[in-house]
Amino acid sequence: MIPNVYLHDHICDSAVARLRRHVNLVDNFDHPEELDAIIVRQQYCPREVISRAKRCRLIQMHGVGLDRIDVEAAKEYGIPVKRTKGGNAQAVAELAIGCMLGVLLLLIGAAVSLRKDKAQPVLD
Repeated sequence: MIPNVYLHDHICDSAVARLRRHVNLVDNFDHPEELDAIIVRQQYCPREVISRAKRCRLIQMHGVGLDRIDVEAAKEYGIPVKRTKGGNAQAVAELAIGCMLGVLLLLIGAAVSLRKDKAQPVLD
């Protein structure tokens, strides 16, 4: 029997193709009782769905936060909830470096203005 896996939100096309080789992807919560696993990204997975998903063996968050999944309900029904830890680590690091460079440029501009004895507000 091929497992039914809920996947509504967009994820990488190659990941979807890989999943399709092993599972039947379902894009709605019309029949949660037929789901073997649930993958969410931006979609909410509320208690109402979890309580009806009797066959579900896993709820996977495609991301790091669990705020879109009713974790307490999943725990109550014995369904493990997992997330992709570190999946966005590189993007977060790149953003942090970009923010630091942006602040550095503002500071350089302020230092140049002070040296010219023309103190100007850095941010208008």
